[in-house]
Amino acid sequence: MCYHGSHVNISDNVKLHKNLFKNWVNFTSVVLLTNTIKIPCNCFENCFSLKTIKLPKSVTKLSEFSFYGCVSLTSILCNTNVILGRKCFSMCDNLVSIPQTKYICNSVFERCSSLSKIILFDGLANIPHCAFFRCYKLSEISVPNSVTHISKFAFKNCISLTSFNSESVLLVEDGCFMNCAKLNTVCFNQKKVQIKFDVFSGCTSLQEIRIGNAPITCCEFEVSFTTSKYFYEKIGVVCNNVVLTRRDVHAFVPSILNEKCIQRVDEGCFFNNRSSTKLVFPSHIKSVGYYSCFSCANLKEVVLPEGITEIPAHMFDLCTSLSSIAIPTTVTKIGTNCFFSCDLLRDNSMIPKEAFNIGIAKNLDSDDLESDFESDSNSNYSN
Repeated sequence: MCYHGSHVNISDNVKLHKNLFKNWVNFTSVVLLTNTIKIPCNCFENCFSLKTIKLPKSVTKLSEFSFYGCVSLTSILCNTNVILGRKCFSMCDNLVSIPQTKYICNSVFERCSSLSKIILFDGLANIPHCAFFRCYKLSEISVPNSVTHISKFAFKNCISLTSFNSESVLLVEDGCFMNCAKLNTVCFNQKKVQIKFDVFSGCTSLQEIRIGNAPITCCEFEVSFTTSKYFYEKIGVVCNNVVLTRRDVHAFVPSILNEKCIQRVDEGCFFNNRSSTKLVFPSHIKSVGYYSCFSCANLKEVVLPEGITEIPAHMFDLCTSLSSIAIPTTVTKIGTNCFFSCDLLRDNSMIPKEAFNIGIAKNLDSDDLESDFESDSNSNYSN
């Protein structure tokens, strides 16, 4: 290994390993002269002064966190078959261009706050989970026809993104464009595209969604109640598949359960809610989620909707005041720990004894769950 001031040449006799240059702050450029195949995990993590790096053609994988936190790095050249590992370039604040490759992993460019325009490589099939999460300056993205799948939260909090167009995408997963506050138009040209839950939550500038080259007037994919309200009032789209979330309950009141458009109650919906003493789930509710009433300490009475087949795990866990519950005859399954600590219900013959006990499912502490179901106030629409 040769040093030339702030420049480093890594020769053939140097074996790279995990954390080798982690937190080295006194070099600005690196040239790998070796025939190495892989850059190991965390190898150049937090090399704050590193601006450029030249990789040999032999490199086929940049492992997870390999350049994490290299805040001065502006660009990197590598071959098109290289695999970019999880969080490989996360927190690279000055990165202005991305490697042209068809293999990228979760959170690979997370919080790269200088990325503004990107062209994805033709051959890329999936934009992975949180790939461009919090890329605040990202305003333009060119998506090749090879991309058919966009994973959860891929563009969450890309607050400068104004439009998105794809000829080939067939699946868009949960929260993909969440909090993209400037997103104005979205076009998926494939008529059979599947759009999952609350893809457009917090997109407060959205004016048009086009599927198969035609603007939608009726939304069949799942959205939160807050999103459905925005869709109807701002862009005239009626939503038929609405999910009640914890954010909705915080923004409105529990009585919105009576809104007939609501089909499902989301996980953790009433988590730690201390204001409700009685909850009546109307018949239009088709299913309820795990932990949906977890730790509602003042809840005394519940009426569940006729037609549901399952009361899921932990639904009433730590509801210590619950003394009355109407269980519909359609229920065939009661999940683990569903009524843990609900001692006032122990004489209810419809509830199996196992539902009161700590079973094989992990009995999570309410403090641990608080972060999982934390309300994201930034994703709410104005009323």
